[in-house]
Amino acid sequence: MGINEGLFITTDTTGNVFVAGNFADGTSEDAFVFKYDTSGTRIWHYALTAEEGEYIKGLKLAPNANVIVVFDFFKEDDKDFKVLALNDEGERLFEETFEGRGSDDQQCNSLDIDNNNNIYVTGYCVNNGSKDFVTVKYNNNGDQKWFALFDEKGEDEAIAVKVMGDYIIIAGNVEFTEGQVVKDIVTIGYSFNGIQIWKHRYNGPAQSDDAVTGIFKKWQQ
Repeated sequence: MGINEGLFITTDTTGNVFVAGNFADGTSEDAFVFKYDTSGTRIWHYALTAEEGEYIKGLKLAPNANVIVVFDFFKEDDKDFKVLALNDEGERLFEETFEGRGSDDQQCNSLDIDNNNNIYVTGYCVNNGSKDFVTVKYNNNGDQKWFALFDEKGEDEAIAVKVMGDYIIIAGNVEFTEGQVVKDIVTIGYSFNGIQIWKHRYNGPAQSDDAVTGIFKKWQQ
């Protein structure tokens, strides 16, 4: 018997429910997206299957009602990530692969979408033997507009992305050595053109390891 896990859930304005997760049959791990109506009836499902498996990392609905999914996938000894767009009927619109600078690993951890249906994905990219933050922008047709790297000279991994006002906010964990290996939190504000506007590094009062798990937008009534 395989293992099935739902990891992400969201709803549209009419109450339809979208669920994404992973399933395993004992030989590989693949991913799925389901759409249910308000009564719980499954309207469609979309399976992502590859020879060596995928692992889903995010699900969001775009303002144009497209279903956007990001996932890692494995091929031979390499790991890359993809952005998948489905329409409201569960039909694939595009599926784009981010391969970074070559054969080294890439991994996605989070996505967000702006009011113009542009997609932002963040995670890490192995560059010169170590992990760097990577943030990628796609337009609503799946065309890659830019990608930005951030390197703090250690093992760095972006964990979350959020569109907020005039900025694309990235938060992640960085590693450096000061007598011992220590981890801090770095938050970066990018413009919509991929230009770094500001950066803040946080080292907690214990002078020990710090880690970020997400970005949360303050609720306003």
